[in-house]
Amino acid sequence: MKKTQRERIIKRHRHSVWMHGHSPQALYWGNAQVQQLRFDVLLGCGVSEGDSVLDVDCGFADLYDYMKSKGLDVNYTGIDLPPAMIDGAKQRLPER
Repeated sequence: MKKTQRERIIKRHRHSVWMHGHSPQALYWGNAQVQQLRFDVLLGCGVSEGDSVLDVDCGFADLYDYMKSKGLDVNYTGIDLPPAMIDGAKQRLPER
């Protein structure tokens, strides 16, 4: 990824987090129902108890919370480019 693309993504997400805070809208999901539908599809791919999950473009690590709410205890790692997303995930999940 070119530096200018990376900077554009970081700036776009910084503004989105400023506008919407920790919400699906800040991640351009539309709303919580759309986000949950996408998470259901992802989990339908066969995530099981004890699996390792790498969440690329993790946003606020909402997928981790969703998996926990479904009773899935996984080894979760989330990565993202914008510091605003990483900082938000770290604030919400300091133990991760």
